[in-house]
Amino acid sequence: MKQLTMTLVGVIFLFAGANPAASDTFGSGPNSFDIEFVTIGNPDNPADTTSRPYPVGSVPYTYRLGKYEISVDMVNKANAADDLGITFHDWWEPNKPAFYISWFGAAVFVNWLNENTQHAPAYKFDSEGNFQLWEAGDVGYDPENPFRNSQTRYILPSVDEWYKAAFYDAASSTYYEYPTGSNNVPDGIDYAGDTSFDAVFNDGYENALPNDIMDAGVFSPYGTMGQGGNAWEWEETEYDLVNDSLSGARGISGIDWDYGTNSASFLGSWFRGGNANPATRSGIGFRVASLPVPMSILSSDFDHDGDTDGEDFLKWQRNGLSEPGLNDWETHFGLNNNTSRTRIVPEPTAIFLMLMYLVGVLGTPIQKWTIRTSAVLPATIRLQRQP
Repeated sequence: MKQLTMTLVGVIFLFAGANPAASDTFGSGPNSFDIEFVTIGNPDNPADTTSRPYPVGSVPYTYRLGKYEISVDMVNKANAADDLGITFHDWWEPNKPAFYISWFGAAVFVNWLNENTQHAPAYKFDSEGNFQLWEAGDVGYDPENPFRNSQTRYILPSVDEWYKAAFYDAASSTYYEYPTGSNNVPDGIDYAGDTSFDAVFNDGYENALPNDIMDAGVFSPYGTMGQGGNAWEWEETEYDLVNDSLSGARGISGIDWDYGTNSASFLGSWFRGGNANPATRSGIGFRVASLPVPMSILSSDFDHDGDTDGEDFLKWQRNGLSEPGLNDWETHFGLNNNTSRTRIVPEPTAIFLMLMYLVGVLGTPIQKWTIRTSAVLPATIRLQRQP
Protein backbone atom coordinates (compact mmCIF):
# COMPACT_ATOMS: atom_id res chain seq x y z
CA MET A 1 0.00 0.00 0.00
CA LYS A 2 1.49 3.27 -1.09
CA GLN A 3 0.60 6.37 0.83
CA LEU A 4 1.53 9.93 0.25
CA THR A 5 0.76 12.37 3.01
CA MET A 6 0.94 16.06 2.37
CA THR A 7 0.51 18.54 5.12
CA LEU A 8 -1.22 21.74 4.20
CA VAL A 9 -1.86 24.18 6.79
CA GLY A 10 -3.68 26.83 8.38
CA VAL A 11 -5.39 27.83 11.48
CA ILE A 12 -9.11 26.98 11.55
CA PHE A 13 -11.02 28.79 14.22
CA LEU A 14 -13.80 26.70 15.71
CA PHE A 15 -15.57 29.78 16.99
CA ALA A 16 -15.43 33.49 16.24
CA GLY A 17 -12.95 35.54 18.19
CA ALA A 18 -10.78 32.63 19.33
CA ASN A 19 -7.34 33.58 20.60
CA PRO A 20 -5.58 30.25 21.20
CA ALA A 21 -2.45 30.50 23.29
CA ALA A 22 0.78 28.87 22.18
CA SER A 23 4.03 28.34 24.05
CA ASP A 24 7.55 28.98 22.77
CA THR A 25 10.39 26.98 24.32
CA PHE A 26 13.77 28.44 25.29
CA GLY A 27 16.95 26.99 26.72
CA SER A 28 17.66 23.29 27.01
CA GLY A 29 17.88 20.51 29.57
CA PRO A 30 17.47 21.73 33.15
CA ASN A 31 17.47 25.33 31.90
CA SER A 32 14.53 24.85 29.53
CA PHE A 33 11.31 26.83 30.01
CA ASP A 34 8.22 27.88 28.07
CA ILE A 35 6.63 31.29 27.59
CA GLU A 36 2.95 31.18 26.72
CA PHE A 37 1.73 33.80 24.24
CA VAL A 38 -1.70 34.93 23.09
CA THR A 39 -2.32 36.42 19.67
CA ILE A 40 -3.24 40.09 19.54
CA GLY A 41 -4.91 40.36 16.15
CA ASN A 42 -7.21 42.93 14.54
CA PRO A 43 -4.43 45.00 12.94
CA ASP A 44 -5.07 48.69 12.26
CA ASN A 45 -7.53 48.88 15.15
CA PRO A 46 -8.57 52.43 16.07
CA ALA A 47 -6.64 54.23 18.78
CA ASP A 48 -8.19 55.18 22.09
CA THR A 49 -8.53 58.98 22.02
CA THR A 50 -10.51 59.38 25.25
CA SER A 51 -8.36 58.13 28.12
CA ARG A 52 -5.06 59.94 27.69
CA PRO A 53 -3.84 63.25 26.25
CA TYR A 54 -2.53 61.34 23.22
CA PRO A 55 -4.03 58.57 21.05
CA VAL A 56 -2.87 55.14 22.18
CA GLY A 57 -3.47 51.47 21.41
CA SER A 58 -3.56 51.36 17.61
CA VAL A 59 -1.22 48.69 16.21
CA PRO A 60 -1.01 48.09 12.43
CA TYR A 61 0.11 44.45 12.64
CA THR A 62 -0.69 41.19 14.39
CA TYR A 63 1.63 40.28 17.24
CA ARG A 64 1.67 38.12 20.37
CA LEU A 65 1.96 39.10 24.01
CA GLY A 66 2.97 36.97 26.95
CA LYS A 67 -0.12 35.58 28.63
CA TYR A 68 1.62 36.06 31.98
CA GLU A 69 4.42 38.17 33.42
CA ILE A 70 7.96 36.83 33.18
CA SER A 71 8.65 34.69 36.21
CA VAL A 72 11.55 34.23 38.61
CA ASP A 73 12.13 30.75 37.19
CA MET A 74 12.48 32.01 33.63
CA VAL A 75 15.11 34.63 34.46
CA ASN A 76 17.01 32.25 36.74
CA LYS A 77 17.20 29.65 33.96
CA ALA A 78 18.34 32.20 31.38
CA ASN A 79 21.01 33.42 33.81
CA ALA A 80 22.14 29.85 34.45
CA ALA A 81 22.20 28.94 30.77
CA ASP A 82 24.52 31.74 29.65
CA ASP A 83 25.69 33.62 32.72
CA LEU A 84 23.71 36.74 31.78
CA GLY A 85 24.21 38.34 35.16
CA ILE A 86 20.70 39.82 35.31
CA THR A 87 20.00 41.02 38.84
CA PHE A 88 16.50 41.05 40.31
CA HIS A 89 14.51 40.07 43.40
CA ASP A 90 13.54 36.44 42.92
CA TRP A 91 11.47 35.94 46.11
CA TRP A 92 12.90 32.40 46.29
CA GLU A 93 9.64 31.24 44.71
CA PRO A 94 9.87 30.26 41.03
CA ASN A 95 6.40 31.36 39.87
CA LYS A 96 6.47 34.87 41.32
CA PRO A 97 7.05 37.70 38.83
CA ALA A 98 10.70 38.61 38.26
CA PHE A 99 10.73 41.87 40.21
CA TYR A 100 13.16 44.72 40.87
CA ILE A 101 14.63 44.25 37.42
CA SER A 102 15.96 47.17 35.37
CA TRP A 103 14.82 48.01 31.85
CA PHE A 104 18.32 47.12 30.70
CA GLY A 105 18.12 43.76 32.48
CA ALA A 106 14.77 43.04 30.84
CA ALA A 107 16.28 43.97 27.45
CA VAL A 108 19.20 41.58 28.03
CA PHE A 109 16.71 38.78 28.80
CA VAL A 110 14.76 39.55 25.61
CA ASN A 111 17.97 39.52 23.56
CA TRP A 112 18.79 36.11 25.03
CA LEU A 113 15.38 34.80 23.95
CA ASN A 114 16.16 35.90 20.40
CA GLU A 115 19.71 34.58 20.32
CA ASN A 116 18.63 31.27 21.87
CA THR A 117 16.17 30.79 18.99
CA GLN A 118 18.46 32.09 16.21
CA HIS A 119 16.79 35.47 15.76
CA ALA A 120 18.36 38.90 15.62
CA PRO A 121 18.72 40.67 18.98
CA ALA A 122 16.05 43.28 19.65
CA TYR A 123 18.29 45.75 21.48
CA LYS A 124 21.82 46.93 20.87
CA PHE A 125 24.51 46.73 23.55
CA ASP A 126 28.19 47.52 23.05
CA SER A 127 31.08 45.27 24.08
CA GLU A 128 31.01 46.82 27.55
CA GLY A 129 27.35 45.98 27.99
CA ASN A 130 26.12 49.55 27.52
CA PHE A 131 22.81 50.12 25.75
CA GLN A 132 23.06 51.81 22.34
CA LEU A 133 20.69 53.03 19.64
CA TRP A 134 20.53 51.17 16.34
CA GLU A 135 22.00 53.37 13.60
CA ALA A 136 21.77 53.74 9.83
CA GLY A 137 23.98 51.01 8.40
CA ASP A 138 23.03 48.50 11.10
CA VAL A 139 21.07 45.57 9.73
CA GLY A 140 17.50 46.01 10.93
CA TYR A 141 17.79 49.74 11.65
CA ASP A 142 14.37 51.37 11.89
CA PRO A 143 14.52 55.19 11.88
CA GLU A 144 11.07 55.34 13.47
CA ASN A 145 12.24 53.32 16.48
CA PRO A 146 16.03 53.23 17.03
CA PHE A 147 15.50 51.09 20.14
CA ARG A 148 14.10 48.04 18.31
CA ASN A 149 15.74 46.02 15.53
CA SER A 150 13.22 45.46 12.73
CA GLN A 151 14.59 41.94 12.09
CA THR A 152 13.96 40.68 15.61
CA ARG A 153 11.23 38.45 17.01
CA TYR A 154 10.98 38.87 20.80
CA ILE A 155 10.63 42.36 22.26
CA LEU A 156 9.51 44.42 25.21
CA PRO A 157 6.03 45.66 24.28
CA SER A 158 5.66 49.27 23.19
CA VAL A 159 3.13 51.51 24.90
CA ASP A 160 0.65 50.81 22.08
CA GLU A 161 1.23 47.04 22.06
CA TRP A 162 0.84 46.85 25.84
CA TYR A 163 -2.25 49.09 25.94
CA LYS A 164 -4.09 47.32 23.13
CA ALA A 165 -3.67 43.90 24.74
CA ALA A 166 -4.84 45.22 28.09
CA PHE A 167 -7.87 47.33 27.18
CA TYR A 168 -9.10 46.72 23.63
CA ASP A 169 -12.08 44.48 22.89
CA ALA A 170 -12.07 43.54 19.21
CA ALA A 171 -15.56 42.03 19.39
CA SER A 172 -17.12 45.40 20.18
CA SER A 173 -14.32 47.63 18.78
CA THR A 174 -14.16 49.47 22.08
CA TYR A 175 -11.69 50.07 24.89
CA TYR A 176 -12.50 49.06 28.44
CA GLU A 177 -11.45 51.24 31.35
CA TYR A 178 -9.74 48.35 33.13
CA PRO A 179 -7.57 45.43 31.90
CA THR A 180 -10.16 43.00 33.19
CA GLY A 181 -12.59 43.24 30.27
CA SER A 182 -14.80 45.60 32.24
CA ASN A 183 -15.59 49.23 33.00
CA ASN A 184 -16.33 48.32 36.60
CA VAL A 185 -13.77 49.05 39.30
CA PRO A 186 -11.85 45.79 39.87
CA ASP A 187 -11.97 43.87 43.12
CA GLY A 188 -8.56 43.42 44.72
CA ILE A 189 -7.18 41.50 47.68
CA ASP A 190 -9.49 42.29 50.59
CA TYR A 191 -8.13 40.01 53.31
CA ALA A 192 -5.51 37.36 53.92
CA GLY A 193 -6.20 34.31 51.77
CA ASP A 194 -8.76 36.11 49.58
CA THR A 195 -9.28 33.85 46.55
CA SER A 196 -11.91 35.96 44.75
CA PHE A 197 -10.39 38.98 43.03
CA ASP A 198 -10.18 40.65 39.63
CA ALA A 199 -6.63 41.92 39.99
CA VAL A 200 -3.84 41.65 42.56
CA PHE A 201 -3.63 44.99 44.35
CA ASN A 202 -4.11 46.37 47.83
CA ASP A 203 -7.86 46.66 48.26
CA GLY A 204 -7.72 46.92 52.02
CA TYR A 205 -5.17 44.20 52.69
CA GLU A 206 -1.49 44.39 51.79
CA ASN A 207 -0.01 41.08 50.69
CA ALA A 208 3.51 40.30 51.82
CA LEU A 209 4.33 39.08 48.30
CA PRO A 210 2.89 39.35 44.81
CA ASN A 211 0.83 36.41 43.58
CA ASP A 212 2.12 33.71 41.26
CA ILE A 213 2.01 34.89 37.66
CA MET A 214 -0.76 32.39 36.80
CA ASP A 215 -2.95 33.51 39.70
CA ALA A 216 -3.05 37.26 39.08
CA GLY A 217 -6.72 37.96 38.39
CA VAL A 218 -9.14 37.71 35.48
CA PHE A 219 -8.15 37.84 31.84
CA SER A 220 -8.27 40.77 29.43
CA PRO A 221 -10.45 40.34 26.30
CA TYR A 222 -7.42 38.98 24.43
CA GLY A 223 -6.58 36.55 27.23
CA THR A 224 -3.65 38.16 29.07
CA MET A 225 -3.50 38.03 32.87
CA GLY A 226 -2.13 40.54 35.35
CA GLN A 227 -1.83 43.62 33.17
CA GLY A 228 -3.32 45.39 36.14
CA GLY A 229 -1.77 44.72 39.54
CA ASN A 230 0.77 42.16 40.73
CA ALA A 231 3.78 43.95 39.17
CA TRP A 232 4.56 47.15 37.36
CA GLU A 233 5.68 46.23 33.83
CA TRP A 234 8.30 47.91 31.69
CA GLU A 235 7.25 49.29 28.33
CA GLU A 236 9.82 49.52 25.58
CA THR A 237 8.67 53.10 24.98
CA GLU A 238 10.19 56.16 26.59
CA TYR A 239 7.91 58.15 28.85
CA ASP A 240 7.83 61.05 26.35
CA LEU A 241 6.82 58.56 23.60
CA VAL A 242 9.98 59.20 21.54
CA ASN A 243 12.61 56.44 21.62
CA ASP A 244 15.73 58.53 21.14
CA SER A 245 17.60 58.57 24.45
CA LEU A 246 19.95 55.98 25.91
CA SER A 247 19.02 56.86 29.48
CA GLY A 248 15.66 58.60 29.07
CA ALA A 249 12.85 57.68 31.45
CA ARG A 250 10.76 54.71 30.31
CA GLY A 251 7.03 54.19 30.67
CA ILE A 252 5.71 51.56 33.06
CA SER A 253 2.18 50.21 33.30
CA GLY A 254 -0.01 48.05 35.52
CA ILE A 255 0.97 49.05 39.14
CA ASP A 256 2.19 46.53 41.69
CA TRP A 257 0.44 44.50 44.37
CA ASP A 258 1.20 46.90 47.25
CA TYR A 259 1.10 50.26 45.47
CA GLY A 260 -1.21 51.70 48.11
CA THR A 261 -4.49 51.12 49.90
CA ASN A 262 -7.53 51.08 47.60
CA SER A 263 -5.41 51.69 44.51
CA ALA A 264 -7.92 50.38 41.92
CA SER A 265 -8.03 53.72 40.11
CA PHE A 266 -4.38 53.34 39.16
CA LEU A 267 -5.28 50.24 37.11
CA GLY A 268 -7.41 52.38 34.80
CA SER A 269 -6.62 52.99 31.15
CA TRP A 270 -5.99 56.68 31.88
CA PHE A 271 -3.06 55.95 34.22
CA ARG A 272 0.49 55.34 33.04
CA GLY A 273 3.50 55.33 35.30
CA GLY A 274 6.72 56.82 34.07
CA ASN A 275 9.84 58.84 34.65
CA ALA A 276 11.39 55.48 35.50
CA ASN A 277 15.13 55.48 35.04
CA PRO A 278 15.91 52.41 32.87
CA ALA A 279 18.73 51.51 35.24
CA THR A 280 16.47 51.42 38.30
CA ARG A 281 15.19 48.14 39.66
CA SER A 282 12.63 49.60 42.04
CA GLY A 283 9.45 47.55 42.05
CA ILE A 284 9.19 46.74 38.33
CA GLY A 285 8.76 43.49 36.38
CA PHE A 286 7.94 42.84 32.72
CA ARG A 287 6.35 40.64 30.10
CA VAL A 288 7.52 39.81 26.58
CA ALA A 289 5.90 40.33 23.19
CA SER A 290 6.60 38.47 19.95
CA LEU A 291 6.49 39.58 16.34
CA PRO A 292 6.12 37.30 13.29
CA VAL A 293 9.39 36.23 11.71
CA PRO A 294 10.43 38.91 9.19
CA MET A 295 10.22 37.74 5.57
CA SER A 296 13.91 38.40 5.01
CA ILE A 297 14.83 35.53 7.32
CA LEU A 298 12.09 33.06 6.48
CA SER A 299 13.45 29.59 5.85
CA SER A 300 10.36 28.42 3.95
CA ASP A 301 10.59 30.52 0.79
CA PHE A 302 12.16 27.61 -1.11
CA ASP A 303 11.69 29.16 -4.55
CA HIS A 304 12.94 32.59 -3.38
CA ASP A 305 10.04 34.56 -4.81
CA GLY A 306 9.22 36.52 -1.64
CA ASP A 307 6.36 34.44 -0.26
CA THR A 308 5.49 31.06 1.23
CA ASP A 309 2.82 29.28 -0.80
CA GLY A 310 1.94 26.06 -2.65
CA GLU A 311 4.85 26.46 -5.06
CA ASP A 312 7.25 26.27 -2.13
CA PHE A 313 5.58 23.04 -0.98
CA LEU A 314 6.01 21.53 -4.46
CA LYS A 315 9.67 22.54 -4.49
CA TRP A 316 10.08 20.96 -1.05
CA GLN A 317 8.43 17.74 -2.29
CA ARG A 318 10.34 17.50 -5.60
CA ASN A 319 13.74 18.25 -4.12
CA GLY A 320 13.40 15.91 -1.15
CA LEU A 321 14.14 18.66 1.36
CA SER A 322 14.26 18.03 5.10
CA GLU A 323 11.32 17.54 7.46
CA PRO A 324 12.25 20.76 9.35
CA GLY A 325 11.77 22.54 6.04
CA LEU A 326 8.19 21.28 5.89
CA ASN A 327 7.62 22.43 9.46
CA ASP A 328 8.82 25.90 8.48
CA TRP A 329 6.47 25.86 5.48
CA GLU A 330 3.51 25.03 7.74
CA THR A 331 4.44 27.80 10.14
CA HIS A 332 4.95 30.50 7.50
CA PHE A 333 2.29 29.59 4.94
CA GLY A 334 0.64 32.75 3.60
CA LEU A 335 3.42 35.22 4.40
CA ASN A 336 4.75 37.49 1.67
CA ASN A 337 6.92 40.57 1.36
CA ASN A 338 3.93 42.88 1.71
CA THR A 339 2.78 41.28 4.96
CA SER A 340 6.09 40.52 6.62
CA ARG A 341 4.93 41.87 9.98
CA THR A 342 1.63 39.99 9.97
CA ARG A 343 0.92 36.26 9.97
CA ILE A 344 -1.72 35.63 7.30
CA VAL A 345 -4.11 32.86 8.28
CA PRO A 346 -5.99 31.54 5.26
CA GLU A 347 -9.74 31.16 5.52
CA PRO A 348 -11.10 27.62 5.11
CA THR A 349 -12.15 28.50 1.54
CA ALA A 350 -8.58 29.45 0.69
CA ILE A 351 -7.30 26.23 2.20
CA PHE A 352 -9.61 24.09 0.08
CA LEU A 353 -8.69 26.04 -3.04
CA MET A 354 -5.11 25.21 -2.24
CA LEU A 355 -6.04 21.54 -1.88
CA MET A 356 -7.69 21.63 -5.28
CA TYR A 357 -4.65 23.36 -6.74
CA LEU A 358 -2.20 20.80 -5.41
CA VAL A 359 -4.40 17.91 -6.48
CA GLY A 360 -4.57 19.37 -9.96
CA VAL A 361 -0.80 19.86 -10.15
CA LEU A 362 -0.13 16.33 -8.95
CA GLY A 363 -2.66 14.94 -11.42
CA THR A 364 -4.55 12.82 -8.92
CA PRO A 365 -8.36 12.61 -8.98
CA ILE A 366 -9.92 14.26 -5.96
CA GLN A 367 -11.97 11.18 -5.07
CA LYS A 368 -8.76 9.27 -4.35
CA TRP A 369 -7.88 11.54 -1.46
CA THR A 370 -9.32 11.76 2.02
CA ILE A 371 -9.17 14.78 4.26
CA ARG A 372 -8.26 14.47 7.94
CA THR A 373 -8.38 17.36 10.38
CA SER A 374 -7.18 17.78 13.91
CA ALA A 375 -9.74 18.60 16.59
CA VAL A 376 -7.41 21.00 18.37
CA LEU A 377 -6.26 24.50 17.59
CA PRO A 378 -4.36 25.28 15.55
CA ALA A 379 -5.86 22.63 13.27
CA THR A 380 -3.85 20.86 10.60
CA ILE A 381 -5.37 19.59 7.38
CA ARG A 382 -3.82 16.51 5.85
CA LEU A 383 -4.43 14.90 2.48
CA GLN A 384 -3.88 11.18 2.50
CA ARG A 385 -3.76 9.29 -0.76
CA GLN A 386 -5.73 6.05 -0.78
CA PRO A 387 -4.39 2.85 -2.36
